[in-house]
Amino acid sequence: MELVVEPLNKRLQVESGSNLLDVLRAHDLPISYSCMSGRCGTCRCRVVEGQVLDSGPESGRPQ
Repeated sequence: MELVVEPLNKRLQVESGSNLLDVLRAHDLPISYSCMSGRCGTCRCRVVEGQVLDSGPESGRPQ
């Protein structure tokens, strides 16, 4: 699938099931994070199009 990082307009091809924080860090894209597990909310992102399955503390809930 394609991930578009705004406002950088950076387009990345990512595998389904990928961890968004890991993908962004692997491409040296700026993102704030703290706990590395999705619990604190520091790395929260906004989905503009499509649907994401949250793997954080409330796993299974569409975001």
